[in-house]
Amino acid sequence: MADPFFTTWNNNTWNTQWTNTENNIQSTATDNTQSSIDKLKSQQEQIQAKYKELKELLQDSELTDNQKDEIHDQMQKLSDLYSQNKSTLATLTTNISWEKEIHVDKNINTDDSKSKNFSFKKFMIWCGILLIFFLGWLVAVFYSLMKDQNRLNIFWVDSCTAVNLLQLFSIIFFWLLFIIWLWLFLVNLNKTIVSKNKRKTPFVLWTFLSFLMMIIVWILLVKMLNTLSWFSDTCKNRWNNQIVNASAIVKNTKFKDSSISLKNNPSLVAPINVNFTLNDLQYKDIVTKLWSVTVTSIALDCWNWQRIQLWNNSLNFSSTCFYTKKWSYIPEFIVYYNDTVWTPQTYQASVQSINIGSEISVASEKFEIETLNSALLVWKNPVNLKFDSSSVFKDYNLLYDIKWSAECNWIWDDEKSVEFQSRYTKEWVYDVCVYFPELSDDIIYTFPIRVEQWEIADWFDIKYTVSLSTSNNSYDNPEQIQISQLPTTLTLQILNITPNSSSAQKRVFIDWESRPSLFSDPNTFQITIDEDKQQEITLEVSDPDQQLTTTKTIEITVNQATIIGTLLVSPETVWTSPFTVNLDASTTTLNDPNDEIVYFSRDFWDWVKNANTSESIISHTYEYDFANENGVFYPSVDMRTKNWLTFTVSGTIISVKKPNTNIVISLDEHPAQLANVWENVPMSITFDWMPKKIYWEFGDWDTQECDWRSCSETMHTYIKWWTYSIKARVEFEDKPALEWYINLQIRW
Repeated sequence: MADPFFTTWNNNTWNTQWTNTENNIQSTATDNTQSSIDKLKSQQEQIQAKYKELKELLQDSELTDNQKDEIHDQMQKLSDLYSQNKSTLATLTTNISWEKEIHVDKNINTDDSKSKNFSFKKFMIWCGILLIFFLGWLVAVFYSLMKDQNRLNIFWVDSCTAVNLLQLFSIIFFWLLFIIWLWLFLVNLNKTIVSKNKRKTPFVLWTFLSFLMMIIVWILLVKMLNTLSWFSDTCKNRWNNQIVNASAIVKNTKFKDSSISLKNNPSLVAPINVNFTLNDLQYKDIVTKLWSVTVTSIALDCWNWQRIQLWNNSLNFSSTCFYTKKWSYIPEFIVYYNDTVWTPQTYQASVQSINIGSEISVASEKFEIETLNSALLVWKNPVNLKFDSSSVFKDYNLLYDIKWSAECNWIWDDEKSVEFQSRYTKEWVYDVCVYFPELSDDIIYTFPIRVEQWEIADWFDIKYTVSLSTSNNSYDNPEQIQISQLPTTLTLQILNITPNSSSAQKRVFIDWESRPSLFSDPNTFQITIDEDKQQEITLEVSDPDQQLTTTKTIEITVNQATIIGTLLVSPETVWTSPFTVNLDASTTTLNDPNDEIVYFSRDFWDWVKNANTSESIISHTYEYDFANENGVFYPSVDMRTKNWLTFTVSGTIISVKKPNTNIVISLDEHPAQLANVWENVPMSITFDWMPKKIYWEFGDWDTQECDWRSCSETMHTYIKWWTYSIKARVEFEDKPALEWYINLQIRW
């Protein structure tokens, strides 16, 4: 491009014009000072105008590099001449101030250093650089000190505080570096894309370098945070594991009080008391140093709805944590404190996990078992408590070896029993001892049971069952029973009476003492119901000494069925195929005396049916169903009476097992399984059932096959001495095939 301005202002024209101007200015200055000053001002304005034109021309993107260099040279000369004229003006007069400044590019240097103004932007940039270097120095110092935590004392901080500070400094430092390199990456990437005539190689290199540094900074940040996480976990674990000591309360094999530390996670069985104490060294060196505040109180949340307080001026808590269920508990250490401005604050931290591997259940039929502080609580006595340890043997996979002591009084009340019962008759706190030799041979698990005041009873709690002679059903504490057949004998058995009284009297009668019952022992009574009407059985327990009487009534309703059908199977219901049974429906009862059974129709459930027969007893043979792999049958009988009433009896199950079918190869003339060459060797095969096909393999590549039993006896001749393996295979119509082998030695 040929620019008119640039052509006019070439080097020759420039040198000639401004050289002459300079000479004229010098001569004029000697003639008239004021006139020279005016001319210099006019020239300064021309210089500024020309400089501005050159600066605009420099923005043209179509200029070549040589043209741009020439324009820069001319702009530099203009800047030098401007400075020279300004010096001349200052010499000509000290009263005139030339304040109009020329603004030049950063690439043009001037000698007027005094005219530079203060740059806030540069000041902030240098402050940011110093801040980054300072943070980097702090990160390096703390990171090196973390590897030798004893040197942290020079900063008067503990390792946990150092971890927090290092984490804060690292995040700020690396994020600042990441943002800087991200900015460089975006700037150079933009210049690489929009730049047309300039060389793009520097921008590409800076883009790649900034992207690479971004990745390096990010990797260093992640690595640093992972390291800090490990330090933080170590600090937390040191706090959690050392600030509180936990131990389970047990007894030794001599029934003396003892305890086991929970550091190694021993096997624990609930109910169990766990005692917590503060570690004196950690309490002083960690708690006090961690909070430069005023601690008001310290507590422990047991994670079982208990929260226990630390005694004043003590390292012991007010109580133990009482765990009654199998679970993994995570207690929390709680510190209540006032900060530096006396604002109440709370700090919570999880301590050592308490893993209860199993539990012993404690139950009472009469009273509810509660938990109060560090013991099981029963509000009344006397009380019978049942202890069940079956889950312990299941959870720990133990042999059934156990000992029980109801009061930990150096006497074992029971051994080898998974369930144990004990009666407590006075107000006291009892310690129950349980010993599992396989679980731990040197400790006895123990837990307290608190029994409160004596119960003043005003009634008897009676537990009993009733069974019927006409059915296999039994009823627990029934208030009403329905009978479908007469006569029926009821057997009432008293299981338990609470409170227990040796002077208690028991009676059972029907219809208010009109018909007393028979009894075989003091707790078993029998009554026969033979009338079709509603009746009432009364059970009465009384104690004249305590003046207590309790009655229980059972309402008897008779609802006779028209037909009471039965189907008896004899001699067995389970046998091996083939299985012949007798199906007996003769005991079926009709409650209508004017009716009778005339036909029996049976479904044997093996695809065989027998319809409209008058026989009440019939025999049937069952065989295992190999096709469907089934041996379970549900026979039923349909009965029809003279009055055209029908009734079906089912529910009996007959189980037929697979038959013990086998085959045997016999060498009748050679029982020693020895024969000579060229000798005819007779052989036979015996088996159960009718065969479909028989295959023989004589061991010398010779075979024979036949249908049915035609070759069950055969003969073969061997022409070489050897030991041959004879094989027979028998196939059946509806059963799996069977095979048998026998060896035969042939000699000369």
